[in-house]
Amino acid sequence: MDWKHNMRVKRYPWQSTLLVTVQMVGILAILFTGPIVARRPLLLLLELLGGGIGVWALLVMRRATFSVMPDVKAGARLVGHGPYRWIRHPMYLAVLLVTGALVAAAFRWWRLGIWVILLVDILAKIAYEETLLTKHYAAYGAYRQQTKRLLPYLY
Repeated sequence: MDWKHNMRVKRYPWQSTLLVTVQMVGILAILFTGPIVARRPLLLLLELLGGGIGVWALLVMRRATFSVMPDVKAGARLVGHGPYRWIRHPMYLAVLLVTGALVAAAFRWWRLGIWVILLVDILAKIAYEETLLTKHYAAYGAYRQQTKRLLPYLY
């Protein structure tokens, strides 16, 4: 019996794979090149805030809807409560807050460069994901008008 033929592997569009790969490499590069806990109180607060937002978003999103890939999962539903009441992408905000605090905690220009690449990647991932969500959910247009992308009341 050839086990390879029995495995079902979900294939994602190359854009999704590229965006997630760049995101994960950026996060890991920041985590493995400095402390994972900021020592300065303000940076630790920023890191904890990001972690809290991320956990809250994951709890609200639940397993049935959550995916690191920007593609809409089969059976997924549009979530508009919890942190999603104010911003459409709280998990991305959480990643940026945590990694930003860690970059500042052990600042090097090249680490900042990695964080900027991560930021650009996340913004591109948001744009791509929102295109897919708009096509999939009729209510997404109204949801976009009621919320901000990443920063409450700002963006």
